[in-house]
Amino acid sequence: MVMALLVSGVAAMGAARAPEDRTLYLIAPDQAPIGHTAELLFQARGITSDEEADGLVLTLTLPGGMTYVSPEPYAHHGSNGNYNDGPCTPSGQIVTCRIDRALIGSDTAAWTATVGIDADVAPGTRLTVRVGADGKTLDATSTAVAGADLTVRVEPPKGSVTAGQPVEFTAIVRNNGPATIQRFTLFESYEGLWYGGGRVTNPEADCFSDPGSFICDVYREVKPGEEVRLQHSMQSRANADTWGTRNHVGLSVEDVPSKIDDTNDGTSFQVQFSKKPPQSPSPTPSRTQTTAPDSASPGGGGGLPITGPASLPLTGAGVLLLLTGAGALWAGRRRART
Repeated sequence: MVMALLVSGVAAMGAARAPEDRTLYLIAPDQAPIGHTAELLFQARGITSDEEADGLVLTLTLPGGMTYVSPEPYAHHGSNGNYNDGPCTPSGQIVTCRIDRALIGSDTAAWTATVGIDADVAPGTRLTVRVGADGKTLDATSTAVAGADLTVRVEPPKGSVTAGQPVEFTAIVRNNGPATIQRFTLFESYEGLWYGGGRVTNPEADCFSDPGSFICDVYREVKPGEEVRLQHSMQSRANADTWGTRNHVGLSVEDVPSKIDDTNDGTSFQVQFSKKPPQSPSPTPSRTQTTAPDSASPGGGGGLPITGPASLPLTGAGVLLLLTGAGALWAGRRRART
């Protein structure tokens, strides 16, 4: 991404800034796909009053091979607070923008524009965009490239998954061309509380996970028509929030260098976890009768007589040993709990 910033003359502290102190700002992509669109961001900064804003005219000059398409992506007010600060009117290669709202708490007016790259532009052509206001100008240059349309599909897990076991699936990224790419990024989102990170087992990928997300950079050449299969093994948690639930997994890729066909950039599937198996009831411990030896005829060696009840129940902690003479007798048999 190309970012240009023009700062001219800083006003004295406490003094109102004049148009001569205007700051211009322009962002254009490093590369723009031939036959498709790219997005621009441009601003005028240092606006000190509503009167100054009313009189500001900012121009966007486009080179040959590039045409103005729309004021998107922020043409209108949005929930994220991003929007253009006024209308833009194209006339040939010149787009004129004005401010039509009060800049409350800000000295900056901003606009976006979607521009088209003509299909007959040669790869490698440098396309220079210029913004201007109050006699100042600022340039940014993009290089026209063929671009690559990427798609993603998925082979989901077969059947339900046991909570605590890995969720295994394969993401397939395809390059529809026309250009060969050297890298791509796969973005993944995970719904629910089962997700505990994971890894791509094949091929080698540079991946990292955050709560609810997983991102992989794959550095390899992919020619038009070729596919890359990314085998995943994602850890799941065995807890009450996982057993028996169905959770959404989303996957997406981005075209190179920017949007070519966004209708095929994403896919999704559902992970179904099996219900928690019922627990087997705990067995009732058995009781074993033990006869105390005759106190008048003690066994070999004359052991101490046993007092108390003739039999005792087994405890869950272990088996009670009854000591007699020189040996130990098992009073019961421990039953393992399942």
